[in-house]
Amino acid sequence: MYQSLERHSKDFHLYIFAFDSDCYSILNDFVLKNATIISLNELENDELLAVKSSRTPGEYCWTCTPATLKYCIQNYKLDHCTYI
Repeated sequence: MYQSLERHSKDFHLYIFAFDSDCYSILNDFVLKNATIISLNELENDELLAVKSSRTPGEYCWTCTPATLKYCIQNYKLDHCTYI
């Protein structure tokens, strides 16, 4: 997706949430100039951590969806955000 956006879009930026340390390291190694890689530790707050143990990894990932949008809008001062 990133490479397609580079070919077909003049202006884009992806905020990518890495849900484990291996994913975070690999994504950072790519040095994607139009992407910000965000670790799970950066995203997690007390509310998410309170429900984490009661969810499977897949369920937890879906639980985090609204938090990822809120995190990006608040921390990067975005006026809009799309989840893909």
